[in-house]
Amino acid sequence: MRCDRCGEPRCATCEEGAPYSRDLKEVADDPVYRAASEIEVEGYMEWTRVEEIAELAERMGWRRIGVAYCVGLHEEASALCAFLERRGFDVVSVCCKVGGVRKEELGLPSMGPDDLACNPAGQARVLNEEGTDLNVTVGLCAGHDLVFQELSDAPVITAVVKDRRLAHCPAAALTNRYYRRRLGID
Repeated sequence: MRCDRCGEPRCATCEEGAPYSRDLKEVADDPVYRAASEIEVEGYMEWTRVEEIAELAERMGWRRIGVAYCVGLHEEASALCAFLERRGFDVVSVCCKVGGVRKEELGLPSMGPDDLACNPAGQARVLNEEGTDLNVTVGLCAGHDLVFQELSDAPVITAVVKDRRLAHCPAAALTNRYYRRRLGID
């Protein structure tokens, strides 16, 4: 399947018999799906992603929120935690460098002798032990986010995707002509 190459997207026109419509019907009663659908309508073009995450957590009754973040986005993670606390959530946060192991000790490429390894497994363990209801990621490295999601007991949602080059806005690489050329898609 290559939906991106479709010239006449039947799926977006409510046309009967669109492929995979039965799959959607199977999850239509899922509480997370329903809450997300309500939030999409109520906050459309009004709420930020951070506000949508808080709304989702409230509607799902998730009170204890974990924030797993990259040390390079400490300021953003602190702001997110403050926002969630103001919304009445019990917040637990854990930085990617938890455990403090040097990359060299693990045989990983390093930028210097004091370069510590990211520890998504440790982040997941901390939040699992804290009994979080929902975990929010802020700028975990590509791949480390997958490890964290795999090991997290609670559902995981992303607030910020890391992109050091593009100020944490990876969509810019797909919308900006310069980056599209660089990626060979223009």
